[in-house]
Amino acid sequence: MLTNLNWLSPGQVYPPASEAERLNRYHTNEQLFLCVLPDSWREGFQRLADARRIRDDQVDLLLCYHHFLSTKMADLVCGNGPVIASETNADAMARLLEQKRIGVCLYEAFLDVSRFGNAVCKLIGETISLIPPRYWFPIFDPEDGRTVTAQVLAWPADPDENGRNTALLVEIHTAGQVEKRRYAFEEESGRIGTPDGDPQIVETGLSGQAVQVLTNLTHSGDPFGVDDYAPVNSLIQKLLWRLACVDRVLDRHSSPSLTGPSDCLEFDEAADEYVYKSGSYFSRDESATPQMQYLTWDGKLEESFTEIEMLLKQLFFLSGLAPCVQTGSETNTANTGLQEKARRILNQNNFAVKEILCMLAQKNEIPLAFDGFSLRWPLDGNVTGLI
Repeated sequence: MLTNLNWLSPGQVYPPASEAERLNRYHTNEQLFLCVLPDSWREGFQRLADARRIRDDQVDLLLCYHHFLSTKMADLVCGNGPVIASETNADAMARLLEQKRIGVCLYEAFLDVSRFGNAVCKLIGETISLIPPRYWFPIFDPEDGRTVTAQVLAWPADPDENGRNTALLVEIHTAGQVEKRRYAFEEESGRIGTPDGDPQIVETGLSGQAVQVLTNLTHSGDPFGVDDYAPVNSLIQKLLWRLACVDRVLDRHSSPSLTGPSDCLEFDEAADEYVYKSGSYFSRDESATPQMQYLTWDGKLEESFTEIEMLLKQLFFLSGLAPCVQTGSETNTANTGLQEKARRILNQNNFAVKEILCMLAQKNEIPLAFDGFSLRWPLDGNVTGLI
């Protein structure tokens, strides 16, 4: 947690060490959303393979469950976007939201809320844009650890011929203004260099900050939102490992094998071993001579499949899809558990979305008071989207 701007002093490291765990989580969750197995998960599977003396530790099957979970959540929360219910300027705002494609922007924002725990929205000119949370560094009041006194956006820029960034661009957002800074930057060491010129103060003309943050579930021990992946990650890792183990066994025993008398074999001088030559005739003079037949194999994988079924049930339960399991339905529509979770996220962010729309109206010279309108979301029922 950052409580001042000292980390932006020359000689300091970007990103600050106190934010490393959060930023690493963003990187892992980004990979999971894109259906890419994270490096940290590969290392965990390698340790499991080593402990069990398994040579093949490859886990190729990624269920893309995280991608489904986030898109399903965004579908339920936002759909095509909210509808403004207002006695004044409702039609003007509807046209503005359609022109600026705010429904799409909010949908992507709730994707970030699901996969990262936070979505960072920034008013740029007369529209809204999303900022990757890895560039977001809120400054908290040191007295309570919850109140944000400034929203800092900082990202490397200006790559040289080797692709290494040589500058760090910084925006410090407070109510009604933004301070822009530019620093020299050494990407290899992460060291912040000297400022490039004086800071530039820009008045935004807004009553609040131009950066507004949507959030997932929070708690007293962490002001950042808890992403939807954290409760289910360990289950999915275990499920992927168990499925890979079953797949490995089935592949190993999928080739048919023969059993029969030894005189069915011929010596192959090139291979220096006895081999079976198919298409030959073998006489069978005694009943005691074993006949040629295929081996059948019983892998006894029932316990593995039982564990997989248990893991799936727990996974559905923790993610809010439990009714699908309880009813035996294979569809994911009209899911009460997930709807309750989506409504909780919506209620938590309704205020912030209203604040964003008020600023958007202000920049586009449309009178719209915060207390003068309400939002109707898809979860409210019978809401036609804006896009």
